Amino acid sequence: MILIRNGALLLIPLIMALVGCAPKPGIVALDRPISNPAHRKLLDPSSYSEVTERILGQENLEHTVRSDPTTVVRSLMEGTRLQRNAEFRVAAAEIALKTAYRWQDQDMKAALGMGLTSIDISQSALTLPPSKARDQLLTIYNEASGAFASFFHDSHDSKAKVLTLRGAARVYRVAWAPPGVGRATPGYYDTVRPSSFLEIEGFNERYQQAGVGGAVVGYRRANPERRAEDPFMSSAGYAVALTSLVRVSKSGQATITLYELHDKTETTIDGKRHPLTADFTAPLATLAGSTPGQSAGLWGMLKPQDLTGEEGLYLMAPYRSDRIPLILVHGLMSSPATWREIVTACYADPFLRRNYQVLAFYYPTGFPVPRNAARLRMGLKRFKERYDPQGNDPRMRKIVMIGHSMGCILTNYQIRPGGDPLWNQLFTRPIDKIEMSDEERETLEAMIYFKANPDIKRAVFICGPHRGSPFADRKIGRLGSRLINFPVRMFNNVSDTLQGATTDFGKSLLSKPRTSIDNLKVDSTVLTTILDQPMTYDPPFHSIIGDRGKGDTPNSSDGVVPYWSSHLNGAASEKIIAEDHNATNHPETVHEVRRILYRHLGRSYDR
Repeated sequence: MILIRNGALLLIPLIMALVGCAPKPGIVALDRPISNPAHRKLLDPSSYSEVTERILGQENLEHTVRSDPTTVVRSLMEGTRLQRNAEFRVAAAEIALKTAYRWQDQDMKAALGMGLTSIDISQSALTLPPSKARDQLLTIYNEASGAFASFFHDSHDSKAKVLTLRGAARVYRVAWAPPGVGRATPGYYDTVRPSSFLEIEGFNERYQQAGVGGAVVGYRRANPERRAEDPFMSSAGYAVALTSLVRVSKSGQATITLYELHDKTETTIDGKRHPLTADFTAPLATLAGSTPGQSAGLWGMLKPQDLTGEEGLYLMAPYRSDRIPLILVHGLMSSPATWREIVTACYADPFLRRNYQVLAFYYPTGFPVPRNAARLRMGLKRFKERYDPQGNDPRMRKIVMIGHSMGCILTNYQIRPGGDPLWNQLFTRPIDKIEMSDEERETLEAMIYFKANPDIKRAVFICGPHRGSPFADRKIGRLGSRLINFPVRMFNNVSDTLQGATTDFGKSLLSKPRTSIDNLKVDSTVLTTILDQPMTYDPPFHSIIGDRGKGDTPNSSDGVVPYWSSHLNGAASEKIIAEDHNATNHPETVHEVRRILYRHLGRSYDR
């Protein structure tokens, strides 16, 4: 065991160098909001902005604001100055919001009252002409709307109808807006967090949309009961981009609306249309921080049996019947986190967001390819049985599957059929002429006698080792194969009858250690046999291939897979990008995937 551990230590940095290494994506929850530099001072709870400091000095309130902020806010709200001078509104709204932040740990109802006061004052930004003060008011209003929804959600039963709160100058009655088209149900989510309080890590870009309302993340935790009810929920749960919009009427009636950005991108206020503020990266970062990350990819290769409880096909957000499934299949020593840039870019694109729903397949990559391909096939079957048992949903017939590296091989095993050619590589007699146990027959039929899935209407291969990789034949590949630690046979016991009917290759597959790295050797039977199978239908497929920026195609390589292995004749498109094997997060890959997804819907895509 010590030798294996020491060998693993030698192997890890070498593999990391080949497949790429990035910081684990996720979030860091902050105790204060972060924003762009122009607004950082305006939202920092520890101090006041220049305009507010000036107004406080002008009114001789700079000392009173520390001891009695309610009186100061009320004073700034009184008289006609608030109506004539937008800077008075900025100061009053800013003080109210920052007071709410300071009070939240001491008296939540008082904090909520001051939060509504800030919203009551700053919502005038929605009707003011453009100016610096209007921009500041809108920033405060958006921040206060997101923070108030979070505070209210955490402290108030979403089933209760109305809560009475006392603000700085009047009493408010507040309630959630009823669910409807484009509106979320507050009680569905365990937490509602303003994205401004989340520092994002491990993402190249943060996709945000300017508008009105507070960008928040609705998070629903996974637990055994919920996963039993929703088997396509991952252990990370669901995180969804929402917008919180709080409106206060002249009579003090306050309504909190949570907008679902999958369905709605704008709202109408006083007859004027406004885009909704959005943060499309924060939800994915929230999930990424809870899912198996880079270490799971490594141990999924080295000790796959330890991670079988995590494997499966999972939705990235609650199922929607009006979306086309987009299935993402990661590669060797990887996890669904590898798709972070593609997923966030697709969610940030309103056209793609309205037409696709993302599912990720996680599998321990140390297991042999046929076994993992069979698990993916079963996951797709169960997904269809659950959500389209009658076969009436046309969107279920338009699936797009994207694979990276080994995920391309698993994808090939979905769009091409198995059958006798595969069987004959393993056995010397037909399946119906060999006596075997029920377990043996069921396992072999799932891995060998399968049909192509005609519901997969388009495939995308990213750095696909279709004909294998010299990497798997080198010392590092052989070392990796030896280090993979799992039960070495497909069956606990192989019957003498079955053992006696195998070819030499079949004997090695059934009786010797056989890993995913073995399957990736150049001209591996596992790869070439399925690639030679004739297509029973004609799904268009696309190739994205890295050349490390050398521009030497067709003599190129992404550092792991040479061009001659990734190239497929008959591809609807082939894109060469200046990147190595870790290409899923490259901007050109993201752009090409978006282009292909547009094309799948009959639309052209302009960058």
